Amino acid sequence: MAECTLKEYATPSTEEAHAIIQNQFSGSPTEDPNLHISMFLRLIGTLKANQEAVMLHLFLFSLRDRASAWFIHWKLVPSLHGIK
Repeated sequence: MAECTLKEYATPSTEEAHAIIQNQFSGSPTEDPNLHISMFLRLIGTLKANQEAVMLHLFLFSLRDRASAWFIHWKLVPSLHGIK
């Protein structure tokens, strides 16, 4: 069996990306944010890559609607005040 390259280990498969996108959290009152984060972390744990980097890049894709707008606003607030 051929060994994988570092790039192959760091690149999420399309199946993993689809799983994250299909399990989006919208922020509606009927959804459980703790369950969403638990499922997101479980999916990220299956990737063969730097877990923190993958989480930072893919978390936004796990959100939609109000939750996505909230996250984008939250991410922009520190940069508006010159904080990085």
